[in-house]
Amino acid sequence: MMKCRSKAALIADTLNSLSSFLNSEHLLPHARILNNSFSRTRKLPLSSTMFFSLFRHGSTISEDIDFIFQKMSAPPSKNAVLHRQSILNHDVWKAVLKKQISLFYGAGLAQNRYKGYLLVAIDGSKVMLPESPALNQIFGGPLNKACRTKEELIAPSAHISAAYDPLNCQILDFIMEPYNVSEIPMMREHLDRLLPFLEGKKVLILADRYYGSVELFRWCALHGFDFLVRAKNNFFKDLRGEIPEAIQDARFTVTLNKPWIKRIKDPEIRQSFQEDPDVLLRLVRNDYSYQQEDTAIRKKDKKRYKVYKHVDVHAEYFTSLPAGKFSREE
Repeated sequence: MMKCRSKAALIADTLNSLSSFLNSEHLLPHARILNNSFSRTRKLPLSSTMFFSLFRHGSTISEDIDFIFQKMSAPPSKNAVLHRQSILNHDVWKAVLKKQISLFYGAGLAQNRYKGYLLVAIDGSKVMLPESPALNQIFGGPLNKACRTKEELIAPSAHISAAYDPLNCQILDFIMEPYNVSEIPMMREHLDRLLPFLEGKKVLILADRYYGSVELFRWCALHGFDFLVRAKNNFFKDLRGEIPEAIQDARFTVTLNKPWIKRIKDPEIRQSFQEDPDVLLRLVRNDYSYQQEDTAIRKKDKKRYKVYKHVDVHAEYFTSLPAGKFSREE
């Protein structure tokens, strides 16, 4: 019981520290677009503006104002809220996220590990944005024969990406970019931004098929991190084809030639490959099955019901994890 109370008190202290940071002047430089933004005492200070953005859930701004500011005798007007949001530099959320990570991991509230490894999973997705000519120009969207230019887009789309600690349920970094920005540069932005936090820790980077690259593998090696990345079908296809299908756990070497090395943009990684052009990889193959849950609509009464589909998967992975500590099945 004492342990439960101690942990509850630790969580409360950590959240109070985060709340104090959100209300402190240290946040102002990160929140300003204009030099004098949020400098005067108003009914809607920076912290309230941020809380409004965080806790919106209604269908209209007026509905959210009534809910979020219900305890105020004279809630702010719709125009006041829109004005405050228009002068908020949204890079402020990067500072808040950095502070949150520092507090939760520093206090020992996010200490779950897998065999001593801090797991960092990276993935992205395309998301639809509200209809807006300005957002069309900034973010773009899928173009095709029916929609050839940004101006013709009905609704814009963005590419979002997150670095996530799945064992501690913590978002470590988040990026929102235009539709046509690819996964790999966003991943590198995550890793570069998180490097001060990750350095000195035992880290395992987890990623899906579109993130595998020799640059990522060498970056991990240079910083002492391990990786586990699902293999795209055509990635090192010839070298993988030389390994018989019956062999499900094997090692092979990728040797970069001079044109390949020359195309690498990161100067540190390019210099590393000039000194040592070989990348030793472990290829792990495995097959597994699962039941995929979905919903269908019944014709007679239009009601939804659950359906299950049996799925068989053949997956291949590139990893730097040693076979002696991590088996193929694991």
